[in-house]
Amino acid sequence: MHQPNALSDAWEHYKILKQKSEQGDVESFKDILGKIQLLQIPATETQFYEACAWSVGKLVYTLTKQNVETSAWVYPFFECIRNIPFPKPSASYSFLFKSFFNIIKDTPFYLEFADWWGLDYFLPEDYQPVVLPQYTIQPLAYRAYMRYSKLLLQELHMSGTVRRDDFRIHEFQSRLDQLLQQYPNYDFLYYYKTRFLLFQGNMQQAWDTFIPFARKKKKDFWVWQLLAELSQDDDIQFACYCKALSLGTRDDYLVRVRTAFVERLIARGMFAEAKKEIEKLVRTYEQQNWKIPQQIQNHTKQEWFQRSYPEVHPEQLYRQYAPKADEVLYFDLPEQIVYVNHLNPEKGVIGFIRDKSCHGFFYVGEAKAREFHLGDALRVRFHEQAKQSFYQWVSLFPAPGHDYPDSFCKSFTGNLHLHASGRYGFVNDVYIDASLLKSHLSNKQKLTGRAILFYQQHKNKWSWIAISVEAIEK
Repeated sequence: MHQPNALSDAWEHYKILKQKSEQGDVESFKDILGKIQLLQIPATETQFYEACAWSVGKLVYTLTKQNVETSAWVYPFFECIRNIPFPKPSASYSFLFKSFFNIIKDTPFYLEFADWWGLDYFLPEDYQPVVLPQYTIQPLAYRAYMRYSKLLLQELHMSGTVRRDDFRIHEFQSRLDQLLQQYPNYDFLYYYKTRFLLFQGNMQQAWDTFIPFARKKKKDFWVWQLLAELSQDDDIQFACYCKALSLGTRDDYLVRVRTAFVERLIARGMFAEAKKEIEKLVRTYEQQNWKIPQQIQNHTKQEWFQRSYPEVHPEQLYRQYAPKADEVLYFDLPEQIVYVNHLNPEKGVIGFIRDKSCHGFFYVGEAKAREFHLGDALRVRFHEQAKQSFYQWVSLFPAPGHDYPDSFCKSFTGNLHLHASGRYGFVNDVYIDASLLKSHLSNKQKLTGRAILFYQQHKNKWSWIAISVEAIEK
């Protein structure tokens, strides 16, 4: 029972408590806390308990600076404070969380600590980034939920076994959903939300959750790794692993992806490619002084691994299949048939027309631009609206066999009028590009061919450009 002079006694104890926190004397600090708790100060004395929270955080920071081995004191100390009624939410309570977070965020103990502290008790400012002159620190709440998500998933898959804890998962998912509704810019939490849905077997919901995030992070290998896990289609899985391996990521980051890819190669009978990937895996494990997994060791003992094969080039394989993964990522965007009506290989740009309402340019790179010809039909998905007639594409494939629409294509016949430079010419109103002028063609020669519309922006008018020509007389 609370004694009349207990509060004044508690404040006297607090003066020593504060001193011990600054000294980093954890054992004396615990003894004083014990004396304070025996006084049974009511929780309504918020000023006193806020002061205690500040001192707890100060002690943790002091011990951290002194490089005291965390495992030797952190859990016994936590046991001493877990029943203290710290006011929450409050600045002192957030300070207490921050002091512990940096030293336990990579340990399983963090889950217990976060459950005790309560991730609903962050202050509004804890949800905002801290902007410093040289860099920006992510919001405390964001980092707290990120770490909780990662460690909870690890616990659910602990020691290779799956531990079902549906209530805990649903409870945390509900928190994640509320957080993401309020702070949609906490984008990496979509990754963990997807992982929880995948763990529960909610494949379609996991896919729908992850796709918008994946589009933002498509240059990161782990995005494609997770997309492979989300897909039920073997071809799509194969393409996603190729995409993940094509991004130039360090080999020591790719061991899980490469190991999964090896299994797909073996299943397809692509033993030369599988051997090449396994050899790269073994080199990576040896360079990092890591133990080579038994799974990889078993493969190296197989008869097919002992054979000699012609040289294979994994990068070519990745390039062959990776575009399929890009297509999957944007499956919900409409695919359109467009036709090449302009080529500028030096700048890596091609012009196109779908119809008079959709035409312009997009960048493909010099090497790819040289693969195209005027009049080629392409299957393309555009990511966003044009900016000054330039479009951004997300998937691009040849579309042979498509007929030319009469609305922007026509046949022509007439005499060739070469420019004095010999670099281009006209047949009536049809421009003949240098790429179509053959050495045996001469001025005034009669030609026939097909032409496609091209919009000349600088003249603000439509013109015809030849996509094929043929001499009909000399």
